[in-house]
Amino acid sequence: MSDQTNSVKSTITKVFLIAVCIIMYIQIVSGILWIVANIGNVPPFGDSDEYLELSRTFAPDEYRPILFPIILRMVQNAAAVINIPYQTLLYIIQLIISFCAIYCAVRYISRSAGYNPGILVKLYITTYVWSLPMILWFNCTVLTDSLSLSALIWMLIGLSKYVKDGKSDPLLWAGIIVMYLLQALMRSDRTYSALVMIILCIAIRTVHDLIKGKGNQDGNEKSGKRLLVTLMPVLLVVFGLIMVISVNHATQKPGSKGRVSTNLAFVLLDRVVWPNMERNYEYFPDEIKEVISIEEAQVFDSHNNNVMYQMAPLVEERVGKEKASEYYMTMAGIVWAHDGVKVIKDTAGCVLAFLMLPQAEYMNRHKMLEMNTGWNIHCMSHVDEALAKFMFNYYMYTFIVIFCTMSIIYLIVSRKYRKSVGRLSCFAGMSVLLALWFGLGDGAPVNDRYALIVLVTWGMMWMLVLLRILPRRKGKGLI
Repeated sequence: MSDQTNSVKSTITKVFLIAVCIIMYIQIVSGILWIVANIGNVPPFGDSDEYLELSRTFAPDEYRPILFPIILRMVQNAAAVINIPYQTLLYIIQLIISFCAIYCAVRYISRSAGYNPGILVKLYITTYVWSLPMILWFNCTVLTDSLSLSALIWMLIGLSKYVKDGKSDPLLWAGIIVMYLLQALMRSDRTYSALVMIILCIAIRTVHDLIKGKGNQDGNEKSGKRLLVTLMPVLLVVFGLIMVISVNHATQKPGSKGRVSTNLAFVLLDRVVWPNMERNYEYFPDEIKEVISIEEAQVFDSHNNNVMYQMAPLVEERVGKEKASEYYMTMAGIVWAHDGVKVIKDTAGCVLAFLMLPQAEYMNRHKMLEMNTGWNIHCMSHVDEALAKFMFNYYMYTFIVIFCTMSIIYLIVSRKYRKSVGRLSCFAGMSVLLALWFGLGDGAPVNDRYALIVLVTWGMMWMLVLLRILPRRKGKGLI
């Protein structure tokens, strides 16, 4: 009876694994077809036009670091030599780098969590995660999202080795700092969000070492070595931050693009006042009402882009930057006094949506919350709308509804799975940081391109489910 039961379980497992592999295979094939169709296309993101201009002028403002325009110029020159479109060469580079970064994550996390899948299994899982629509699509754009995501993945692998595995050799930390520099010199938000992640990891590891070594009577030599292990990452981080600040100071020209400088007052205008200006307009002082009409308040509330491109320039032109900041603070205080609960709910919902990004996509489709996904899908659908929409719909009803749900169930019921997922703590920590960064600092609907690492993290969670289901391999074969 026992043998018969085991045979039935084995058959069910095999059938289930075959079905899962087929589901993943369809996603992979549709992704490859999309690449073939779009390898020469430039999706119409406004940022792409700006990066192309910056690759000619090398005169970014405080919103755009210098590295990506430099990379873009190098790619353009190389593409001209080999006579292919620059975007095609850029996409090939980004696709290869992205695949390698995700493969390294799959390899590290699976091995450190106690699994030892063969190379074919790791390549298959890597290809699946790599072919998830938003990850794949942004590898084929003239934007910083692809390269910065790859650098972030490698940085998090390094931090995981430091925190979870106890490694802290100079070569490891050199790699972490290089990956930090690449991100910070491509995306302004990573200058601080990635830095906070590194500092948190150093703090966690230091506290762990202190607790672990508490009560030990170490000699001077051991104490000195431990001090060196603690100070070396700190010194390298300080060096990296100085490098970023120095390069940005030397290359950026604040205000050169006519955008409003970001400060606390502007963040409050974006996060607190928008989209609550009209409903609180009656409480504003007459001084502010004389500068901002009710009609302008209505326009302001209609779209988040109006924070940067309508209201802030309008107020600064009329009263100057200093007075405008005072008005933003005053309006934010009034809105908070009357609509504080709404602001908290909106902010918390935004943070949660970033953390549950795949599920948020599903909720957005069913009108349960608002996201900016529609614009991304529109931009990626110019060449083959039917294929792009199929990819995204298929992803929603397979990866989100089936695979992510299985990951959550395993997380709840399986202690061994929770222990394995602990290896993703640095990835999860960075996901939380970016969710807080954009959820607290930006009132706009959630945009998945800002937190692609969340999708990678969920992909890794599904990988660990799959590896638990797969039979343990014997020997050292490819499978």
